[in-house]
Amino acid sequence: MTRYSVTVPIAGYAIVEVEAADENDAIDEALGAIDFNDIQEWEAYRHLVRGHVCSAPYHKAVVEEIEGDDE
Repeated sequence: MTRYSVTVPIAGYAIVEVEAADENDAIDEALGAIDFNDIQEWEAYRHLVRGHVCSAPYHKAVVEEIEGDDE
């Protein structure tokens, strides 16, 4: 039997609440604020992308407004 070292690609997502001026700033703020406790799901894959198919649950940031300025 042969022993191997295998690097397995993982993907997942974290949900982070931030205050920002707009959606682009919100993404920047969230990227700097991610904590491992924010991670909601992890998945291991044989491959993340094959051809034109991405197997990851999220492939780009998604922004949802939860509270806005009333001004």
